[in-house]
Amino acid sequence: MVGVVYSLLILPNWAQAEQLPLSFSISDSLSMPLVGLDNGVANEGVLYELETRLAKQVNRKALLVTLPRPRIYRLLRRGKIDVHCYASKGWMKAYDAQYAWSVPIMVQRDFLIARASQTTVKAPPIGALVGTVNGYVYTSLTHRFASGQLIRDDARTQEQVINKLKAQRYDYAVTNEMSFNWYKKTKHSEQQLQKLQMIQQSEISCMVRKGPDIPTQEILSAIKTMVTNGDVEGIIAQYR
Repeated sequence: MVGVVYSLLILPNWAQAEQLPLSFSISDSLSMPLVGLDNGVANEGVLYELETRLAKQVNRKALLVTLPRPRIYRLLRRGKIDVHCYASKGWMKAYDAQYAWSVPIMVQRDFLIARASQTTVKAPPIGALVGTVNGYVYTSLTHRFASGQLIRDDARTQEQVINKLKAQRYDYAVTNEMSFNWYKKTKHSEQQLQKLQMIQQSEISCMVRKGPDIPTQEILSAIKTMVTNGDVEGIIAQYR
């Protein structure tokens, strides 16, 4: 046993670091096609594919940790997460000191949606309930929510938001375009939902922790390569 411990101690730093997994945070509010969860464990979806491939690119194992969004934010503030791959600078400005930003991996478009039967609807009236995801930042609606012009009705996941809209729990909801299209395709809801207007567009990137124990620049370079050689677009295309 002593000999084994001694052997580990004399390994160069890079060899020891190779064995450490990269921790990736995944919000439990996300749903397909961004991520599929089985009993809280990610096993499919765009982020699952992206993060497991990224870890292989830098010769690490991927440790995918599913947590509530507010807890992810707390851990990011403490520098306890290595990589967070579903972020926009517009949402996450407070973390720039501890994390480096990758090139954008996709563009997310968020839409105000309604049921297709609401044929005369164009925009929610003052005081209307709007289905939203708990903890998610809608920058273009922040003032209207804060002033009471619109009222957030939070659900845990994006899919739950859309389900509540279909069940007429409210007349308006916000969803990203990718989730909206996936829901219509998999739930055969092509004629039941409609987009009213795009409310915001965000470049989505990965945040990579800065620290001597993590190959920050190597990870950033790997992400850039995956974007430029079409790997990321190929992953996304599987789920359109």
